[in-house]
Amino acid sequence: MRLSILVVMLVFIGGTAARAEYPALERALTAGLDEFSQTLAGNSVLVSLRDFSRFEWPWRVPEALETEIVAQLAENGIRAADDDADERFAWLAESKQPFSHTDIARWRREPVYDALVIADLRRERNELVLRLAAHGREDAAPLKLVSLRLQAVDVAVQENIPQLNQKVADFVRSHLGRAIGDGECWLAASEALKAVGAQRTGIYIFGRELGPGEALLPGDILQLEKVRFQAADGKRRATMNHHTAVVHEILQPDTIRILHQNFASAGRTISEYTLHLDEIRQGVVVAYRPTTGESSLPLRLAPYRRMAAKPVLDARGRIDLLKTIDPLRDAVCGIWQYDQGALTCHKERYAKLQIPVDVPESYVVRATVKRIFGVDTLAFVLVVDGRQVLLAMDGYGGDVAGLGLVNGKKQNNNETTTRMTVFPENKAVQIEIRVTPESVSLTADGEQIVQWQGDAAAFSMQEEWQVPRKDWLHLACYEAGFEISSLWLEANGDLGAKLE
Repeated sequence: MRLSILVVMLVFIGGTAARAEYPALERALTAGLDEFSQTLAGNSVLVSLRDFSRFEWPWRVPEALETEIVAQLAENGIRAADDDADERFAWLAESKQPFSHTDIARWRREPVYDALVIADLRRERNELVLRLAAHGREDAAPLKLVSLRLQAVDVAVQENIPQLNQKVADFVRSHLGRAIGDGECWLAASEALKAVGAQRTGIYIFGRELGPGEALLPGDILQLEKVRFQAADGKRRATMNHHTAVVHEILQPDTIRILHQNFASAGRTISEYTLHLDEIRQGVVVAYRPTTGESSLPLRLAPYRRMAAKPVLDARGRIDLLKTIDPLRDAVCGIWQYDQGALTCHKERYAKLQIPVDVPESYVVRATVKRIFGVDTLAFVLVVDGRQVLLAMDGYGGDVAGLGLVNGKKQNNNETTTRMTVFPENKAVQIEIRVTPESVSLTADGEQIVQWQGDAAAFSMQEEWQVPRKDWLHLACYEAGFEISSLWLEANGDLGAKLE
C-alpha cells in the first residue's frame, strides 16, 4: 500500500458536535480529517502526536487532540488506535524528539498496522499549527503538504466540554451542600448519569473509560481505589480508599476540583475538593466519560497487553505471575491493583485480567487467595488443548464450582459441577489447578473440588467471559473482591511441590 503525506489547512468552523469527544477540536478538525480519512480508507492506523509548541497548557490539549484524531478516524470507518494504547509502540509514545525517518523505519519493522499517522504540533508566529502525516508500509511518493491551524477558541477547555458532561457536572453542582440519595459517594455519579440519560455499564463503570493520560474534562467521573495523595514536602493531602467523585473544574493539567459526598468533614453532602493528580503516591484513579453510546470510540481505551511479557522466574524455573502481571496493562475489565504485594480485584461484573504468559501444553497453577468482600465468583480462564474454558469457584451466590461451558452447559449444570464454598471470607485458601490436554483438576487446601477428563472440543466460553487473547490464562471476578498473595505457573511441574 502506498500513502502520501497530507497536511491540511483550516480555520475555525462553527456548528454543533454530534460525535465529538472534545467539541471545539472536533469542529476545527472535521473537514481536514474527513479528507485525510479518504487516504486511509480500509486500513488499520496507529496515531502518534508530539507537542513542540512550548505552550504552558492550562489543560491536556495535546492529549485531547490525539484522542479526537483517533475518534474522527474511527467515525470515518478506520480502525484507529493511539500509541499510548499499544505497548508494542511504547517507544513511539515516549519519545520527545521530532519524528524522523528512523522512527518510520522502526515502525515498519512491526507489521501490526497498515498506516502510521504522525501529528506534529508547533507554534508559528503565535499560532498553533498541526501537521498530519500518513505513512504506509512502503515508501510514500510524491509528498503532498498542507497545514492545519487552530484558533484560541478551539483549544479552550470550556469550549471542549461535551453537553452530556456539562449536564452531569451541573446536576451534582446543583446539590452542593445537600446529599444525593443516602449520601453514599457513588450515588452522586450514578444519580447524575440517570438524570441526564447516560449509560452505566457496570457497578463502577460510569461510561467510556479514558485511556492513559487522556485529557480530563468537567463532568468526567473518577473512581479512586486505595489512593494516597502526598505533597513533595511529605505533607499528606488525603487518602481515598474506595471513593467516587465528579470532576467540576480543570485548574491545571494535573490539578482539578471535584464534587463528591461522604468525605471528611462535609459528611454525606456534596462538597468541593481540590485534587493534585501529580501528588498520587499509591493507588489507582480510573476516569470515565459519560456516554449514551454515541461515541465512535470503544468503552475502554486503556491498553491491554498484546505481547507476552518477559516472565519472572524463580530458581526452580517456576513463573512468579505476581511479578509478571502489570494490572495497568493487563486489566481487560474492572479495576485491578497491587496492595501491599497482593493482587486485588474490586467489585465489578465480569472483571477480567489477562495473564501475559505463553501457556505450555501441560501446566500447574498454584495460588493463595483470600475473599475480602462479596459472596460470588473467582474464576480462571484456562487453556486446555488450545481451547479456553472457565473454571469458576463460588459462583451463583457462593457455592458452585465447575467448568463452563461443557457441551454448552454452564458451570452450575454439568458433570463438573460441585456444590461447596471454596473461599470463606477473610480466610487464606491455597488452590492448585492442574491442566493437561485431556484433563483439568482443582484442589483447595488439599481437597479435590473439580475433576474432568475428556476431549477439550467439549469446551466453549460464555460471551460475558470472553477475553481478547485466546491463548493466555485470565483471572476473573464477579461482584466480589479477592486478594491473591501468591500466584505461580509451572510447565509439567513438580506436582507435589509445596505451595509458596
